[in-house]
Amino acid sequence: FTVDQIREALGSNLTGERTGSATAFTAIQNDSRVAQPGELFVALKTEVRDGHDFIADAIAKGVAGVIVSSEDIELPENIWAFLVPDTKHALGELGRSYRA
Repeated sequence: FTVDQIREALGSNLTGERTGSATAFTAIQNDSRVAQPGELFVALKTEVRDGHDFIADAIAKGVAGVIVSSEDIELPENIWAFLVPDTKHALGELGRSYRA
């Protein structure tokens, strides 16, 4: 996925972004335990866990970007951040875009 493909897939749900150094992402991941370098981490919020609590773990494993629903997250300068109101909905939009 290129940065432009992510932007296009998120469309009007994208409420902000912070530029990182990657031009593309190798995969989309929502589990920080298995995150790989170059991936885009989606911080999913569920009734049990909040993926925002695991962003630091994903970054330590080398992800190149994150999709978040909170602006109050500190990230290294080289990490992309895509801000959306609902990360679960954003993940669905990425899936729809990929299938199309």
